[in-house]
Amino acid sequence: MNLYKILQTLRPDVIFVEMPPSLFSKYYLEKSKSKLETIAVGRYLEGFNAVIVPVDIDDIPTDIFFIDYGNAMERVLGLADINGHNLRTLLSTKKYYSSIHGFKFLNSEDYVHYDDRVKGAIENGLKKIDDENLNLAYQKWKEFTDKRENEMLQNIYNYCRAEKYNKAIFLLGASHRKSIKEKIKVYQLNEYVELNWVIYEEQ
Repeated sequence: MNLYKILQTLRPDVIFVEMPPSLFSKYYLEKSKSKLETIAVGRYLEGFNAVIVPVDIDDIPTDIFFIDYGNAMERVLGLADINGHNLRTLLSTKKYYSSIHGFKFLNSEDYVHYDDRVKGAIENGLKKIDDENLNLAYQKWKEFTDKRENEMLQNIYNYCRAEKYNKAIFLLGASHRKSIKEKIKVYQLNEYVELNWVIYEEQ
């Protein structure tokens, strides 16, 4: 099932998207840029009324941040030992299953399992290389990802406190699946607004 059919099945009247507010106009108003998610949402809006809410942070790091992280990944991928082999194999397998099974794989615990193994391979490879700059780049990446996830959830709860709606959906990259589920448990305990979260899993 593709993303448009998922939206059509669930019929949300609010769609939270993993996008900084500063990019909203380019993707949803001007439509000068597009990606799978925005195309599917745009098609959904042709037949259904819904509010699109960008919830990601606008505090985007510099190009150097992404270059440094990319260098760390490339160094591990280039290792001639078991660490490099494992990372290359795992990434290739994830890509293959994603292309063959699509959202059935991306919306599954199998994806989480592979994603955990990828992260483990990266960390093992970085330990083997033992380069302070590469370790720092990877640590900054993890901290940035954590910051984004917390901000996105907080923005969702802020919206839900202020607005009325029937059903909402949060479109988020599969790599966030495990950590977001864990963060939701904490938010449910600490927020006075209790949301009925249902993690989508395609059958």
